[in-house]
Amino acid sequence: QEGAFGTGESGETLSLPVGTYSVVCSRGPESIPETRELVVHEGINEFAYKVARWIDPSAMFIATLMLLGSGELGREFAIAAKRLGCRVIACDRYENAPAMQVADAFEVFPMLDGKALRKAVEKHRPDAIIPEIEAIDTATLAELEAEGWRVAPSAKAVQLTMNRDGIREFAARELALITSRYEFAESRDDAIAASQRVGLPCVVKPVMSSSGKGQSTAREAEEIGPAYDYAVDNMRGDRPRVIVEEFIEFDSEIT
Repeated sequence: QEGAFGTGESGETLSLPVGTYSVVCSRGPESIPETRELVVHEGINEFAYKVARWIDPSAMFIATLMLLGSGELGREFAIAAKRLGCRVIACDRYENAPAMQVADAFEVFPMLDGKALRKAVEKHRPDAIIPEIEAIDTATLAELEAEGWRVAPSAKAVQLTMNRDGIREFAARELALITSRYEFAESRDDAIAASQRVGLPCVVKPVMSSSGKGQSTAREAEEIGPAYDYAVDNMRGDRPRVIVEEFIEFDSEIT
């Protein structure tokens, strides 16, 4: 027989005709429903059910997103994603990063540690991996994508934009876009020689950094060496490489 006879409150007493019933036992949308057979005889019959299994909480979200980098921009992203019903896993190299404060879960490890990155991905199994900072092991990211993990927008886009040499070479050589004159340097002497060809004033900056760290403008030849040292001291990643580029006079910048 079918029918709803109660809400399942503990100790609830119901009056049912003698017969056999199919009882769907559950405890709200977070539990896995289970159908039990109930045979009612004359007199008092006791029926007990204990919820033994629960749906994985991640199944209650439309998607699980893994954020690589959990700064202020990551926090804003996490808030927006959660409003859409997503589960957010925030990752960064230090605890209590801004995005971690609003995320559903977090992992602490250096983004340049490929093994730790892979371990976190395999643990949380995100629907999408979303890079938010520059210093990430892009080789591991590309491997994960090749294995079927989704990287947004793509591992190639991350590899290009995380490194100034990658995006500059892509723009200037592959796309043939007009850029400022530039050269790369991996030593003080290389930087000084590059500045002579690029011309002064010039901008010296690491190929990988964030928030403008390590960047400086050299207007005199004797400033190139210190500018190179400053760039290397404030770079991210493990490549002591800088870009020496022509200084462009401009009225405004759109970024």
